[in-house]
Amino acid sequence: MQEAGMVAMRRYLSFEGENHLDFILAHSEQLQITMEDFLAALREIEPTATREFYTERSTVKWHHIGDCTG
Repeated sequence: MQEAGMVAMRRYLSFEGENHLDFILAHSEQLQITMEDFLAALREIEPTATREFYTERSTVKWHHIGDCTG
């Protein structure tokens, strides 16, 4: 939800030739988060579970574990 709001703000701030703050304050009742904002936000965010994914390979061998062979 937060990212969709940021997408909407960037869209409103992208209006050329406007004083951004004055434009937003004058048209605050027209500021809306649209479905396009949500869809754009989905393309930008990365799920927490996939942000950092590392695999480790153990250096322990079967012969290190109680004389097991494998």
